Formats: sequence, C-alpha cells, structure tokens
Amino acid sequence: MREPKVNGDDVRAILEKHIERYDHMPRGEVVEVLAERAGISTRTVYRILQGSRDWLDLDQADRLLIAADSSIQDVEVK
Repeated sequence: MREPKVNGDDVRAILEKHIERYDHMPRGEVVEVLAERAGISTRTVYRILQGSRDWLDLDQADRLLIAADSSIQDVEVK
C-alpha cells in the first residue's frame, strides 16, 4: 500500500504565511524554528519553500504543518 502524498504547493503556501507572521524576526530564524519543531532539517525546509518538490510524504507534511500551527486538513492529499 502506497502512503498518501500531500500537495507541496499547499504546504509551501501555509509555511510562507506562517513565516510572514514573524516579520519581526529574520526569515532564517523562523525557518530554523519550523525545522526544529518539525524534526526536519533546515535544508529540507528551504527546499520545500523553493518549490523543489511537488508532493511531500504525509508524515513530513503533517509535522511541518503542525509546526506552522496548521493542519493536514488544510491541504490536498492524494
């Protein structure tokens, strides 16, 4: 059985909105906090923000969305 995938554009948009809320902090610091909270490398978060992945693994997307105070219910899953 194949694990569901999550639309990378949806996740990226949510992460960008989250980062914008912290405009008083340098972008890099906000990305570092997101990565740490999600248990994902900062480099991977930057790759996702750059749009290098169309679809993300469900677990990875879920952890990022939770770190950004969002939910998997806010994105397209296939």
